[in-house]
Amino acid sequence: MARIGKEDAMIQRVMVDRNLCAGHGLCLEVAPDHFDLDDEDLSYTKGNPAPDSVQEAIRLCPTQAIKVIAD
Repeated sequence: MARIGKEDAMIQRVMVDRNLCAGHGLCLEVAPDHFDLDDEDLSYTKGNPAPDSVQEAIRLCPTQAIKVIAD
């Protein structure tokens, strides 16, 4: 999981649910600084993205495997 910002002292993180990810790679196409595919061709987060690119990745994910969660 990677942090994407603070709001009212709450930290938000991006999480990829590996049980839902099918390795389509659309997230990697729109946010390559944040997502990558592992040896099993499943997505994982690798850094702090611009929120717009993460929101686009969430919207495009065909299995809805990408979530933003608050700590």
